[in-house]
Amino acid sequence: MLRRMIVAVPLVLGLATIVFFLVNALPGDLAGLLVAPGLSQEIQDQIRANFGLDEPVHVRYVKWMVAFFTGDFGYSYSHGQPVASVMLSVLPNTLVLSATALVLAFGAGIVLGTIQAVRHHTALDSTLSVVLLFFYSMPSFWLALMLILVFSLNARNVWEWPLWFPASGVHDVDYDLFTAWGKIRDRFMHLVLPSLSLTLALAAGIARYQRGAMLDVIRQDFVRTARAKGLPEGMVIFKHALRNALLPVITLLGLY
Repeated sequence: MLRRMIVAVPLVLGLATIVFFLVNALPGDLAGLLVAPGLSQEIQDQIRANFGLDEPVHVRYVKWMVAFFTGDFGYSYSHGQPVASVMLSVLPNTLVLSATALVLAFGAGIVLGTIQAVRHHTALDSTLSVVLLFFYSMPSFWLALMLILVFSLNARNVWEWPLWFPASGVHDVDYDLFTAWGKIRDRFMHLVLPSLSLTLALAAGIARYQRGAMLDVIRQDFVRTARAKGLPEGMVIFKHALRNALLPVITLLGLY
């Protein structure tokens, strides 16, 4: 894992460099967005100089990279505050959502993939394959919209279900008035739909990966030997086969 993290550093820097030069290759710049019609050329040139846009691209790249390594990610004109502040304000919710989706996706994917491998070439395997392929092929943003439509808008306003989930936000407007248990329940209810929209697509791909890894393992000699010794099938699958089949899935966890 440490090796992969070290290799990721030049990869990220390389991608950032490519994006920087692609953006600078496009016509127009930030000054063009801020210059009002009718301003003299001198003022326009001064605005470009204030942002350093009059310098050669390689000089701007070096300054941009130095600022990046010193924690200066620039200023967001759309949010009206530094980029670092924008990132920090949304980072906690992003981490909670990502962690929840990863835990659910890998838990469900490993279980479903193992079931498919154990019940290989059965009706259950075929049914799960079709269902998983359906979710795997579905764009997560469209799935999210359908979940909102069914389990939030229609469930509340059309079908009047007792259980429905919020369509947006991270907590209710009256969050500060809730009890400790009420706050936990409110955050959980707001987390269900967004995490589910990510989990379903991820779990489908992980299940297919786990199924293939599990099928490779259960056909190997050490699994046949374990069965020949008279070990219970559950021990053969979960203690011997599953442990070895999880190795490539752990690599997948690092990528995700």
